[in-house]
Amino acid sequence: MLNNKEFYKHTKEYALAKLTAGYQAEQGLSPAEARKQAEKRLALLIKPVESCDVNSPKATIPALYHRLLVSCQNRAMMPTLIKFDANRDIFARLLDNFEPKAVLEKYKSADELFTTFEKIFTINKDHNQLWRLFAESVMDGAKFMNKFASVAEFKQAINNVAKNSSEIMAVPHFICDEIRGLGEILACDFIKEIGYVEYAKPDVHIDYIIKKLCKNEEMTAKEILNKVQEIAKDAGVSTFEVDKILWLIASGKYYDIYQVEPTIVVKSEHAGQNLRDEFLATI
Repeated sequence: MLNNKEFYKHTKEYALAKLTAGYQAEQGLSPAEARKQAEKRLALLIKPVESCDVNSPKATIPALYHRLLVSCQNRAMMPTLIKFDANRDIFARLLDNFEPKAVLEKYKSADELFTTFEKIFTINKDHNQLWRLFAESVMDGAKFMNKFASVAEFKQAINNVAKNSSEIMAVPHFICDEIRGLGEILACDFIKEIGYVEYAKPDVHIDYIIKKLCKNEEMTAKEILNKVQEIAKDAGVSTFEVDKILWLIASGKYYDIYQVEPTIVVKSEHAGQNLRDEFLATI
């Protein structure tokens, strides 16, 4: 059984090997050039994007609000229905370039925003509830982010919550309690993506891998987060990095953070086996 440091090293090399093979297959690169490109892409993926990193001078409230909405739709069928990233330009127009105050002035309620969505997008009646929930998240998110005059003020509020509580889920709850449709797991997703790299998102992929690794199917989201933090600490890297590499391996979607180059998609080499089990079989 690998210790935490060895597990991380194996995991990172596994991801690099898969991404390298993907570059070779999809772009016809030589092994050396494919490895170079894989290392370059992975290096960008294992840290937050500067524009929404509260520790970066490039971060803005609109960028944080945009990232919050990405997390709000990262649940169940929403990504394939709403396609927030693919429709970014449309949402930017509808939401005034993600200015929270402008959104609150433009729409008086989530119902009004949903009506606007109906006019712009083709919404199947069976999916009305999900679109309504997203409209509620958009409006609640605007109200929440509009409380802060600057990124520094937002960061201070988050830091105060963390400082005044020893409970690891205090910060996620501080946010998700304000926003309909954003549970603690999606709040963790938002937090880690905006620079709080001590967090992970215990989603379906991370949940599956950690439970199998620990041989404990009863682990809570908090316990899974603690385990990812433990691996990161022993390996001397951020929790964000461990989380991201595991997610990339499990999803097979090695995307470009700048959305310029195509996503390198890795599929299981074994019929009937998902990427998570394929990876776990190498541990």
